[in-house]
Amino acid sequence: MNIHGIGLVIINEKDEILILDHNKFNIKTVPVGKIEEGESIYNALHREIKEEIGVEFTNEVLLADSYVRYENIERSFEYVFVVNTKNIKGKPRNMEPQKHSDMYWVPIDKLSEIGRLGTATHIFMECLNKGYATNKNHEFKIIKHNKVCNLERDYDPALYIIK
Repeated sequence: MNIHGIGLVIINEKDEILILDHNKFNIKTVPVGKIEEGESIYNALHREIKEEIGVEFTNEVLLADSYVRYENIERSFEYVFVVNTKNIKGKPRNMEPQKHSDMYWVPIDKLSEIGRLGTATHIFMECLNKGYATNKNHEFKIIKHNKVCNLERDYDPALYIIK
């Protein structure tokens, strides 16, 4: 079975990112979703974000397309995009309370303190930590497109091994 997912890191003017508490996996995650068969990455991204937080957006940039190996899944790619709130139409709201118990903003430098992180959120942090991207003076910049950050996940979705 192949699964391909997308995630959108939304950064506001206070250098905070939007986080959802995912009920099923007990993780903290940026808005994420799956790419349906025959669907383009960009169509999936816009559809999933509209479904999860009810907003439309423009000027998203691809931060990483990373291979992730999950148990019992043949192949998985995670495509992580970043967008600034000035490029969002509407106010984010939790459109799927059955999936997400809460939604809130977290300072980027506090992400490692909030608990178990989802894959897309983890990839975003790794890109910052490895210098593939920077967020200085309220401006996010990609230094190097990331195809290097490979993750392996075991039973616990919050345990990652960075290769």
